[in-house]
Amino acid sequence: YNGSGEESMGHFIIECEDGGFLQVGETYFFGNPVSTRLYVVKTNNDGTKIWDNEIYIGGHNLGNSVLESASGFLIFGGLDHNSSVIKLSKDDGAVIFNNSYDNGGTDAFENGVETQNGIVAVGYINSEDPYNSFYTEGEGFISFLDNEGNEITSFSIGDYISQAYRIKLFNNELYISGLTYEALNYKMIKMSLEGEVMGHYEY
Repeated sequence: YNGSGEESMGHFIIECEDGGFLQVGETYFFGNPVSTRLYVVKTNNDGTKIWDNEIYIGGHNLGNSVLESASGFLIFGGLDHNSSVIKLSKDDGAVIFNNSYDNGGTDAFENGVETQNGIVAVGYINSEDPYNSFYTEGEGFISFLDNEGNEITSFSIGDYISQAYRIKLFNNELYISGLTYEALNYKMIKMSLEGEVMGHYEY
């Protein structure tokens, strides 16, 4: 499926609780400069499109990952160079909330999890290569949000990780993975739900 742009690219896909699928990425407009819109597509179990949605502010928008919650789909990405978390209705893809944060320079959320306290999102800030969809040469960042995507606290984890790609909740602890400076090595951070770094490992 293609959005309204000349070309589209999917970044992340999940199998949904209803047996269908949801993919998020971007649809591209090849002007000068190139512009993008966050593009999300929901299908049934045989791939037939049920709904899609394009979300954008300005010309630089990213759809990096999606998480299915009990009451909607949580999209993690960036809108107009800022970190964004967007909740969509499962029924028709309508926006329930759309919160963006200017965490520093060109920044974006890559991934997130739900915890007993709300949402935890990770990504990067101060990107030196904002149009690179793999490694943006930024600094790792984490945000603790409430259930409506409102920021509680956020801070840099750039001393540990250059780009945080994924976060998982296991045994009430957070595990963050990504890349080190210049994408030389893989990195894993173990963190408490209060944001205390309990260990970090480089591979």
